[in-house]
Amino acid sequence: MNKIGRILIITFLSVAITVAEFSVQADVDRSQMGPDEVVDFVLRFSGSGDLPNIKLPALADFDLVGTSRMSRFNMINGAVTRGLELHHQLRPKRTGSLTIPGFKVEAEGKSYATQPITIQVSGTKSPSQVNPSKASSPLFLEASTLKPRYYLGEPIVYWLRINNQLQLFGEPTLKDPVFRNLSRLGQKPPLQRQEVKTLNGRQYQVNNIFIHLNPLSVGEAGVDPMSLIFSLSPFDPNREVRSNAVALSILPIPRNADFDQAIGQFKLSMTVSPQTLRANEAATIKVTISGQGNLKLAVAPHFSLPKDIEAYTPKAQLSETLTETGLNAEKTFEQTWIPRSAGDYSIPSGKWVYFDPTSERFITLMTGVIPLHVEKGPARTAMLMAANPVVQEAADIRYLHQEGDDWGRGMIKWGGLMAFLSLLAVGIRYRRFTASVRSWFGRLRPEARLFKRLETAMSTPNRFYGLLLKAVTTVLIDHYHFPAGELTTEGLRKKYPQADWVKDWQTLEAKSYQPELTPSMEEMTQSIQTMITFIQTVRKNK
Repeated sequence: MNKIGRILIITFLSVAITVAEFSVQADVDRSQMGPDEVVDFVLRFSGSGDLPNIKLPALADFDLVGTSRMSRFNMINGAVTRGLELHHQLRPKRTGSLTIPGFKVEAEGKSYATQPITIQVSGTKSPSQVNPSKASSPLFLEASTLKPRYYLGEPIVYWLRINNQLQLFGEPTLKDPVFRNLSRLGQKPPLQRQEVKTLNGRQYQVNNIFIHLNPLSVGEAGVDPMSLIFSLSPFDPNREVRSNAVALSILPIPRNADFDQAIGQFKLSMTVSPQTLRANEAATIKVTISGQGNLKLAVAPHFSLPKDIEAYTPKAQLSETLTETGLNAEKTFEQTWIPRSAGDYSIPSGKWVYFDPTSERFITLMTGVIPLHVEKGPARTAMLMAANPVVQEAADIRYLHQEGDDWGRGMIKWGGLMAFLSLLAVGIRYRRFTASVRSWFGRLRPEARLFKRLETAMSTPNRFYGLLLKAVTTVLIDHYHFPAGELTTEGLRKKYPQADWVKDWQTLEAKSYQPELTPSMEEMTQSIQTMITFIQTVRKNK
């Protein structure tokens, strides 16, 4: 690599040792890099027993600039497997052939080790890194991210370091930079951390500022130089020092019909309560997904339930915490199941699919099989009457009806009919759009499954664009056999280079990764009309 900013072909090194039920694996995401780049060094551990306590080995050739941790718990066919991933973002201290030493760990009474990994570092430093001449200044700014490439929807941490040896007069002013194809993630002030650091033998007070960003669309992105305005005395004019610019590449997530709209590294846990109940009683299924990444658009795992179990729409609750290395998120889905018949049920394991940007592949998490023991219980009518005295009273009065009550019964019937027609008149404006959608699907097959998905999307405006994208993707792949590998903006442009309608797909794909967008009814109507036309156009040109 002789030129600054040259894109290297990333290779993947992996050294793994697996013995019995325990394994340890060491990975890096590249074998060649420049001195201004960051390599992701991953230690993976898995086994059926307790995992060991792990510490990073001493690194002579690299500086540690970031870490993240992810635990996994899987239960498949009764077999329990635990996993742990430790991600370390490393920046080389020099050029040449550098080595990440082998890692040793004791587990289950045995010793395991990985082999050393060698990485070739060549080229010259880009302006985004400290060089000796810049580090000799008494005040300078550095800006960087953990890596140069991110996937659409993946949170980005922009890291600004203010290195200072001066006694400033008053409070310096930091000007907001221009974010290109990026938006701020969250409304809170950025995280800050102060430290003392020695650079080229000189001691600096360092203020670390972490700004969290979200990519808007596939393509080039970046952050323009950030300026710091300061003064040394009341008589000193304002001075300005600027950081370097940061350039990024935003990649599309590969197409996968099972993708549940989450990107990062996550684990899954589940509780079912109660597992022994009576017919027509409720069981609560709570699935919690947690880890580091973007869960805003994530949907609940899908379960294949028997017809005797009635399921209600899951309720979702999301919590997020911004950290120096990314976004920690936890999303809980709570769903109610009501079995209508007695018996022993074995609900097949639900699955949940997310995209891991580090390994650049889709990961499937399984909930495990859910056993339910349902005993005979009261009928639904009896339960309703027992829970509602008014219903019970109405049932008792029914048998006291006399022949002379026909006029009263008729008035009640007509009164009920008029009330129903009044409610219908109020609600018809809200049903008009649904009726028009159904008429559209009279010309489109198979309309039933797609219409159900669109109804779900419209009922959850905060996830509308993600659910709409999934609905269109599913119908094109599953029912019209459109190649999944071509159903991306790049794939459509390559196949239909002169087609203007490819922009409709690109727009929807970009909006699906902007969780702050909550469309109105008119915007949802227009988006559905646009994508129906898109589906019809793709079918004609396929």
